[in-house]
Amino acid sequence: MPIIDLANYSTISAVPRGSIIVLGFFDGVHIGHLSLFEEAKRLSNELGGAPMCVWTFDTLPKNSSRNLTTTEEKCALVKNFGMDYVILEDFDSLKSLDGEAFFIEQIMKKHSPHAVVCGFNFTFGKGAACTADDLSDYAAQSGIKCSVVAEKKLGERTVSSTEIRRLVEVGQIENANALLGHPYSITSVIEHGAEIGRKMGVRTINQRLDPDKVTPGNGVYCCTVEFESDSKQVTYGGICN
Repeated sequence: MPIIDLANYSTISAVPRGSIIVLGFFDGVHIGHLSLFEEAKRLSNELGGAPMCVWTFDTLPKNSSRNLTTTEEKCALVKNFGMDYVILEDFDSLKSLDGEAFFIEQIMKKHSPHAVVCGFNFTFGKGAACTADDLSDYAAQSGIKCSVVAEKKLGERTVSSTEIRRLVEVGQIENANALLGHPYSITSVIEHGAEIGRKMGVRTINQRLDPDKVTPGNGVYCCTVEFESDSKQVTYGGICN
């Protein structure tokens, strides 16, 4: 169970007691998730600046769909939204726990939070049998706060990772970006090719997509390319095939 201190991306042994813990998978870290982070900030301010921690999975359930974000990308986005820590749990090690055992053993005993936050459709426990209402009940029994954040819509469209995955896969990137609240992006190592583009006066970058990451529909896209050069962030406009 890695715990990441987002201030410097270092691994730590525990989050501070009395934190605000935000629960969910957070694939894509979209504008619906931002609503949860805003609620965490509100609770943190009430407590004079309590640390805010995202509790999520480092691995996907077997036979699930591909991700919008890798773990590295997710942590970077969560940091941009102002969270302090990320707890990365392994799904397979927890999938057999019932809801009450999950809450008591994995949340209360391990982390002793002051409050928990989740979305309206949050599920947990073996077979996803427990809901946000159950989380509220367990929190009340333990004497801590629980905030359940309502559904987020953009126009008539419900914001969800499932819908964003669909939009990316069919190549509707602008619509996907509207629900994400940031550009859909790919982070990977540059691989060198035959350098034919360089000989034509057009620099190219080859990147291999993560097999667990959602692949955009076939096509040619406008894009931006960001990387570090001489310890400075450099951004170029580009075309992505």
